[in-house]
Amino acid sequence: MLNDRLSLRAIHAFHAVVTLGSVAAAAEHLNVTQPAISHLLKSLEAWTNLTLFRKIGRRLELTEDGQVFFGDVASALPIISNLQESAEAIRNARRGHVRIVAIPVVSEYLLPAMLGRFMRDNPFVEITLEVADTHRALTLLEAGNVDLALVSGVRDKTHTVHAELSTRSVLIAPAGWRTACTLPIELASIQSEPFIALNTGSPFRYALDQHLARAGLSVKIRAQARTQSAIAGLVASGVGIGIVDQIVAARAIEGTCALAFEPALRWSFHLVSRSSGTLSTSAQRLAEYLREQLAKRFPEAA
Repeated sequence: MLNDRLSLRAIHAFHAVVTLGSVAAAAEHLNVTQPAISHLLKSLEAWTNLTLFRKIGRRLELTEDGQVFFGDVASALPIISNLQESAEAIRNARRGHVRIVAIPVVSEYLLPAMLGRFMRDNPFVEITLEVADTHRALTLLEAGNVDLALVSGVRDKTHTVHAELSTRSVLIAPAGWRTACTLPIELASIQSEPFIALNTGSPFRYALDQHLARAGLSVKIRAQARTQSAIAGLVASGVGIGIVDQIVAARAIEGTCALAFEPALRWSFHLVSRSSGTLSTSAQRLAEYLREQLAKRFPEAA
C-alpha cells in the first residue's frame, strides 16, 4: 500500500532528473541542492514502493518500472499545473460561481449594469441572478440556494450586511403634467388624481399606504400593477400618475417625468449574506464590488 503523503516537489524533482539528464542539472533548474534532489527521489521511491533508477557509474538510468512511471508523471504534470493555476485563480477570485437574488426593481433597473461591469473585469466568474420578492429571496438565502441577496429593509443578527442604500420615492407623471414636471409637489395635491399603485401585499405598497395614512392622505386608485416598471408604462400611456422608486425614475421613460414630493418617502435596501455561512472568494469580491458601486450611486447611504 502506498504511503499517504507525497510531496509534489518529489514529482517535479523526478521529472527534472529524467528530462534534464542528471541530479546536478535538476538541482540547478529547481534552485535546490543536489542532496535535496536525492532525498526527494528516495522519498518518491518509498511512496511508490518502486525502484525508479539504477546507477550506471555516476549516471542514473530509469528502470523499466521507472520508465512506465515517468510516462504517467509526464501526462499528469500538466494536469497538476492546471490544478495549481485553478486554485490560484479561485483564491484570487478570478474564477468561481456566485449566485445572487434581488427584488424585481433592483434586478431590473440597478444590478444588470453593475454585474455586467464586474463580469467584464472577471471573465471567468459566472454569475447567476435570481429575481424574487424579499420574503422569497431570504428563503433562498437561508436554504443556501444563493450566496447574496439584495432585498428591502432587512437588518438583523441572522444576516451579514455588506452594503446598504437608501433611495427616495418620486412621483411619476405624464410628460407636461401640471407644472411641466419641474417643481416638487405636495402629496395632498394629488388626492383626486387617478393613481396607479403596486398590487396590495408588496412591501413598497405597504410602505406607501402607511406613509399616506400617517400624513392623513389617500389616493384615488385607478389601476394596480405587479411591478414598478408596469406602473411607469401605464403612466406613459396616460392612465394616471404613480409613485415609484428613484431607481426606476432614473431610467428615462419616454412620455413621463419624475417629481420630488413632500412629505418624502425613503426606502432602504440591504445586500446581505447568511451570518452562519462562509462566502467564497468570488462572492466576497462581488459583495465588495457592489458595496463600492452602491456607495458611488447612493452616497447618502454610504
